[in-house]
Amino acid sequence: MSVISCVLICRVSDLGLVASESIMLRFTLSDAVKSSFIIVEDQYFFFIGWFQLASGLSLSFVSSYVYGTIIARSEVLGHSYVGLLAASVVICAAFLSMISSTLIAYVGKQLVIFIAGACIVALGIVLLLVPDDELGTWRCICPYLMLEGVTLGVWESLNKAIVADMYGTIPNKSEDAFAMLYFFFFVGNGFGFFFFGSMTRVGMVFTLIIFGLLGGCMYQIALQRYNLNNCKLKAENGIS
Repeated sequence: MSVISCVLICRVSDLGLVASESIMLRFTLSDAVKSSFIIVEDQYFFFIGWFQLASGLSLSFVSSYVYGTIIARSEVLGHSYVGLLAASVVICAAFLSMISSTLIAYVGKQLVIFIAGACIVALGIVLLLVPDDELGTWRCICPYLMLEGVTLGVWESLNKAIVADMYGTIPNKSEDAFAMLYFFFFVGNGFGFFFFGSMTRVGMVFTLIIFGLLGGCMYQIALQRYNLNNCKLKAENGIS
């Protein structure tokens, strides 16, 4: 998809801007290929990528099945409350982003990431145990949506901060890392929108549980490697 996009955009030689110039095909394709190889070559991103996939999947699950089926068809809630409840997820995520630095200071980055992965798993477990008509009530849907709010808040704040820490000092890697972060997130998001509509409840449950576990646990490996490399670097430079 990235290669096709590059070929199409290379047909545009003038963007109508004062500083516009020709887009070189070979440089554009080269950058796309180099960005893709970060998955294989990089010691962190293979492990971080699972959390991006899981976060994208959970958002598409909530946006499609929870809003479109559980809430919209609920006798208690209905279509009129979809917008309000969707806004509550964003507010929860924004609030968590605001307090993330304080939270990290008390419990650490690894536990916060693990909690976000556990929230994705919990989305699946609750769906397995609680029927749709009961989930579509105020006492169930509010705490259920908070699980997605926590995941989205961690993805938007701590997750991006970790990627910035890992790649910010490496020349030409920061842009590639953030490009792949969004790429994997939207791959998971697109997969969810495409397949969740035809999946059974059990299929959705196990998809969320598996990717939630992989996302939370694999991220721990990346963080442990990063911390170990930092300790080695400090020891080599004589920094205590």
